[in-house]
Formats: sequence, structure tokens, C-alpha cells
Amino acid sequence: MADKKNEKILVVESQKSMGERIERLLTHAGYEVRLLKSSYPAIATLEGSAALPFALVISSYRIPGMNGDDLLEHARSIAPDTQRMLFAETSDMEILLNAINRAAIHSCIAVPFEDEMFISEVSRRCEHFRQIQKRESLRKLTEHQNRQMYKIALSLKRKREQFKRQIDDKQNIIKMLISVNPPEIEPQMQADIQIQNDFMFNEFKKAENYIKTFLEYVAFDNKLQINPTNAPSEYTLTESYRELVDTIINLFFDNQIPQINKYNSLTIESDLEHRTSILKTPAERSDSTIVYFFKNFNSSGEKSFVSKNSLLAEKVPGRAGLLDVDESNNLIRLSESQEPLFTTGINTRFSDDKLKIFATADGQPHLDFMGAVSVFPELTIKGDLNYETGDINFNGNITVDGVVKAGCSVKCANLTAQAVEMAQINIIGDLNISSGIIDADIVNVQGNVNARYIHNSRIKALGDIVVQKEIIDSELFTAGQCINKNGRITSSFINARRGVSAGKIGTAKSSPSKIEVGTEGIIEMMIADLDERIQKKSDEIKSLKGEILSFESEENILHGKISDSVSIQDRAQIDLKGIAKQLPQIEASEDIMEVQQMLKMVSELHEQIESSEKVINEAFERQDIIVEQTLIKQRKIDEIESEISNIQLKQRGLKEFSLRSEATAELSVNHNIMAGTVVAGSKSRILLKRDLAGCKIYEENRKHSSQQSYRNIDSERLRETTGAVYEMVVLPFV
Repeated sequence: MADKKNEKILVVESQKSMGERIERLLTHAGYEVRLLKSSYPAIATLEGSAALPFALVISSYRIPGMNGDDLLEHARSIAPDTQRMLFAETSDMEILLNAINRAAIHSCIAVPFEDEMFISEVSRRCEHFRQIQKRESLRKLTEHQNRQMYKIALSLKRKREQFKRQIDDKQNIIKMLISVNPPEIEPQMQADIQIQNDFMFNEFKKAENYIKTFLEYVAFDNKLQINPTNAPSEYTLTESYRELVDTIINLFFDNQIPQINKYNSLTIESDLEHRTSILKTPAERSDSTIVYFFKNFNSSGEKSFVSKNSLLAEKVPGRAGLLDVDESNNLIRLSESQEPLFTTGINTRFSDDKLKIFATADGQPHLDFMGAVSVFPELTIKGDLNYETGDINFNGNITVDGVVKAGCSVKCANLTAQAVEMAQINIIGDLNISSGIIDADIVNVQGNVNARYIHNSRIKALGDIVVQKEIIDSELFTAGQCINKNGRITSSFINARRGVSAGKIGTAKSSPSKIEVGTEGIIEMMIADLDERIQKKSDEIKSLKGEILSFESEENILHGKISDSVSIQDRAQIDLKGIAKQLPQIEASEDIMEVQQMLKMVSELHEQIESSEKVINEAFERQDIIVEQTLIKQRKIDEIESEISNIQLKQRGLKEFSLRSEATAELSVNHNIMAGTVVAGSKSRILLKRDLAGCKIYEENRKHSSQQSYRNIDSERLRETTGAVYEMVVLPFV
């Protein structure tokens, strides 16, 4: 039977009893099980396990977020090799027939089910996964070998060209030497070279000393502070050079040398009586606020730039709730002020009081969702990015004159390019593509995405996704809006927290699209991904602490060995002293046997001392290693704990980011939307049964409805909240 130790199974089940039953069965069968209760964290988990994919994903049909068949369809695009199994009640079977074909579900288990039948089907699915993985490993090996062969061929080509150039150069030198008279020119060339070397050396020494003396002269005038030097001065500054120094200083500073202090501070004096009166007056707290001195987003498309040491942001501290007294004359604090996220990023630094952020380099300022202020330098790449150029990881903005092609990975701040083709993009700023994004499986953007078209790609963005033309066969997740006012959405899935604006949706021959609006899909996915990272790092800390505990146990054993060895040495030394006292008497007795016995005892005692000394030294050496390894592991723990704190800060940033704007469950279609399209909100969804002209589809509490909508809309309500309070409403454009 195949080893199941490394076979992971993802189970998505919202019902506690069913989820525990499935987890218990699979764990007892030897599988590693991950149990989740909703769809969006499951998508994030699948994406985060790309290196070690799940063998099987099992989902119930009715789960929070998207339905089970939609989840498995996403699983198919994220991890094609992972097997897909769906649980459904018999009453849902007719609805599931089309869903099974659409998501290519491998197994469908009717509820209730028998345990043995379920485990048997799981075993078959995992065996099929193993066979696929073997074929995939062979394919990757072949692809890797092809890449290596390409690199070797390219390297040989370059070496051949280099050798050819070297041969041509040497042949030209030979021709030149043959055309002249070597005996006549060679001595003169040697003499010239010798004279030139001496001349350059002397001039360099002069320049070196002139510069040193120049700086010392300026320092003497209290106009510049430099570190003292002990180098001997062989040259003095002439009066003409002194005049030159004064001219240069006046030219740069206009006779006004600025006084630069290490610390700049502003002290505001306030009168004690006034402050006392404030303390005595109860007042509500005020939150800290942040003032930014740059434009993070420019609607005109113009970039803002800052210089080194520029003030970028300043935090104005809030006021905590002031002290007051209650009815019993006890001191109470009214409330606490809220601290917004305010931190430094790339090429920025805090002031000493942590209230200001300054630039440490020239570049474009940027504010991310975590409140981190950065300054990004610019990098322009001529031509395309491909296998030959390799992956790019740059802490700044990248402009590519050509196309980001297949096999290339780009990590940067903002990325501008003509097109993206089968590349991996991870950026913390905006993605601006003048043409289109094609066959890109991994595109993660913390800013906005702007493109002419998107084909067969998977994109996640915290900002808006703006597409001028078509969106075809793609999956888009955005915490902002998906804006495609004059284009067409075809055979795609779109999850937009703040709604979708489309020109046309669907065609007569294409597969239907699904539009989700007003959900926290991408936020939940990102938080779940961060939870996964925290869990992995916490497990790593647990492992390191376990190793430290084993070191401590070993050190206790070593302490015992050292103590025992020291005791042996002490006893041996006492015995040697006793023998030393007895030996003269024994020697005087001329008892050879007793003398030999005494000498043997002395030898054995010395051996005991040496052996114990060896044990002690080895124990001390091992203790030194343990101390060093313990410090290394403790530093690693401190680093991981710091990383966990940063991840938790990101989670807080995501939550605050989602609170800054409300989710909008609204789809606006300017022209037409085809039958078969599914439109879902956070609490309900509909399946359109006929084509519609320009309209708005939104989720509404029907108890408070005041809009005139299609009364007899051919739609099917697939999911409702308790009591059917919410539903999707279709409102035609007038």
C-alpha cells in the first residue's frame, strides 16, 4: 500500500459534526487533513500549497462564500492535478449535473454515505493523484534539462564570439608589429611608458595632498568638520589655492554656511495654569492623525518625486481620554485614542521621536495598505524580459520597454510594460500594461491594474482592475472595482468587493460568466494566507524551542559528567598524596612486590586523572557548541517572532483597509448581459434565464425596497438568507 504520510487532503465543510466525522475517518486512514469551514480561505490555502499540493480537495455543496461546485472549479484552475470530490444531498443531484461537468469533479458522494465506501473512493483518488505527479515530475525534469541545454548553448555561443574577437585582435597586433621596425621603436616605447608612469604617480600624490590640505584649511575656518588624519603633509597650499578655496565656498554657500545639528527639535512652551485647567476639564479623546506631504495616487497619471531627506509624513498624536471622577470620587479614564498604522518602508526612516518619516533616497513616494511609506527608485529595462534576462527582484519601480514573457518572475513596486505573457507578477504598487495580460497564472498586485485586455489569466488586486476591451477566460479578484465599461466579459469569474461596471457580459456561444459583488472574498483569502504563514512560523518556533530543550537536557547530562569526573580527579589526587606519604617507608622496607604494587596504583590513578580530564574537556567543548547553537536558535526564534509580528501587522492593515470603504453589491451593465450569467452578492444570487439590456443588478433587503425592478425576471434564486430577506434585484436603465 502506498505511503500516505505526505498525502494532504483539504476538507471544506461548514457543519461541525460532518466536518469532524470526515476528519476523523481520514486521519485514522493515515492522511494529513486540513479542515476549513468556508470557501475563500480554502482558495487561499490551495494557492499557498503550490509547492506541495493537496492530493484531494473535498467540499460540501452548500458552504459559506461560494458554493462547493464553484470552489472546486477554482481548485481546478489553481491546482489542476489535485483531485476534486463533492458531497451533496440527493435532493441537489439535478442541480449538480451541470456543475459536475463544468468543474470536472472526479467524484460525487451522496449524503448520507458509508464510511468504507468513502475511504475506498478517497484511496482511488489519491492513487490517481500520485500517477499524475509522477508524470508531472518527468515533464518538469525534461523542461529543466531543456533550459539547461539552452543556457549551455548560449554560453558556448558567447565564448565562441569572445574567442573570435580575441583572435582577431591578436592578428591585428601581429600585422602592426610586422609593418614597423621593432628594434627602432621598442626602446622608445619602453622609455615613454616608464616616464609616463612616474609622472602620473607624482601628479596623483600631489593631487592627494592638495585635496587633504584643502579640506584641513576649510575645517580650520570652522566651515567644515572632518575626521582628523595622521597622514604626512608634503605640500602646502599656496595663496592662489587659498583664494580658490574661498571662491568655491562662496559659490556654493554665498558666505552663509548653514549650521547643521544632529537633532532637530521644536519645543512648544505652554503655560502651566492653562495646562492644569485642561487636565481638570473632562473631554473626549481625539485619535492620532497622519499628514502626508505627497500625492500617493495622481488621477492625471503624473508621477510625483521627492528628494533625499524630504519630509514625507507626520503623525499628529491624539489625546487620550482625560481623567475624571465617578460618583464615588474614583479616578476614571474616559477613553483611549486610536493609533493609525504609521511605519517606514523602503528608502525611508523615522525621526527620533517616531512622529515623522523622511526619505533616505530620491524617488517616487508610495503609501501601501499597511500605512508604510516608501520611496522607490526608477529602473528602465530595454527590450523584453525572458529566460535570458532571468527573474527581477527590485525595490523600486520598473519600466519595461517590451514584454514580460513566459518563465519570468517580477517583484517590484510599480510595474509598467507593453504586455505580460505567462509571467509571474508580485508587486506592491500598480500594474500598468499598455497592451494586454495573457496566460498569466500568478498576478498579485496591492495597487491598481490597468490593461487593454485580459485573456486566460488569474489576477488578485487590492485596488481597482480597469480593462478597456475584453476579459476572456479569466479569474479576477479585487478589493476595489472591476471597471470594463466599454468592453465585454466572456467566460470569466469576477469577484469585486466594490462592484462591477461592464459594457457587455457573455456571448451566444461562450460558457456563462459568474460575477460576485459586495463580498470580502480577496480580504478573507489574504487573511487566511497570512494565518497559514503564521501557523507555519509558529510550528517552526515550536520545533526550535524543542531543540533548545533537548540542548538543555544534554547540558544537564554534561554537568553530571563534569561533576563525576571532577570527583574522580579529586579522589585520585587524595590517593596519590597518601601513596606519596607511604612510598618512602615502603621503599625503605625493600619489599619489591609492595613497591611494584604501589607504582601500579600510581599509574592507574594517573590514568584516571587523564581520562577524567579528557571527559571534562570534551564536555566543555560540547557545552560551548551547545551555547553557540542555543544562541543561534534563539536569534532565529526572535527573527521569526518579529516576522510573525509583521504578518499580524499586515492582517491589521487589511482589516483597516476593508473598513475604509464599504462593500458594494452592485453590477452595472451598459449594453447587454446574456442568459446563464450568475450574479451573486454576499447573501443571495440569481441565475439569469434570458438576455437583458442595460440594467443594474444589486443585492437588497426586500423589506426596504423602493425601486421599480423587473417584476417577472426569469431568474433562479440559488441561495438566500433565513427568511429570504435579501435577494438580487434587477433594475432596468431608463
